[in-house]
Amino acid sequence: ATASLKPAAARRTRADRMNPTPFPATGYDAEIRRTVPQYDEFFRIICSAVRSHFPDNPVDWLDVGCGTGRMFEEAAEKIPLRSFAFADSSSEMLETARRRFSETSVPTQFFVCRAEKIGKTGKYDVVSSVLVNHYLNGCARRNAYQSAWQALRPGGTYICFENYDPETEKEYLLRRDEWIGFQRANGRTAEECSAHLARRFRAYFPYKLSALVPLLREVGFEKITVLHTSCLQAGVLAQKPFLSTSSGNRPSADN
Repeated sequence: ATASLKPAAARRTRADRMNPTPFPATGYDAEIRRTVPQYDEFFRIICSAVRSHFPDNPVDWLDVGCGTGRMFEEAAEKIPLRSFAFADSSSEMLETARRRFSETSVPTQFFVCRAEKIGKTGKYDVVSSVLVNHYLNGCARRNAYQSAWQALRPGGTYICFENYDPETEKEYLLRRDEWIGFQRANGRTAEECSAHLARRFRAYFPYKLSALVPLLREVGFEKITVLHTSCLQAGVLAQKPFLSTSSGNRPSADN
């Protein structure tokens, strides 16, 4: 199968219209920081994990759902990068990222691509995805993880942060109230908080970690580690084995 990554074009695409984030590219960073606790910490945690797994060699990195380029901003300061690929379903987001980092010395590429449509590139040491996968459900969600597996070289590392569903209702209510408190402290009204939380299981689909970890294992990942939880967000690291005959080699549900 050929890779699905295609260079970004300077026009609105069908994928733009499907982009599920509630915030436009203009002002996205400010809005997400008002909405998601410890947002910037996610990227520091990812870079720390990548440094641990690749302490010496420069890496080829793909960021899926790159938005305005926050992952590259952090990685370019802390990680030796051989190359960095930006992928997003929104050409508007990609153009924002392209303008932000137009003078970087790191070789970069920009692709209009949904998370579940990356394709079998097999060329990246690191694939990251921050606050993307929870917009997918069912086969599309599985295909997003499988696409990340297929994009990695053997021995590569996948790290995703996404909204998750706590194991019990009691824990959910506690975490939900923490999230509401964070948003209220950052200027959101009670009505705005309620509207945002009403998107749960309608616009986004949080998985329990007890379901997510076996799903990652099913598509071929190993050494799966929960790196972080805060309010209703979690970060998970998984590795592609150096040798594998796992389901990651089999066609996805869309093929």
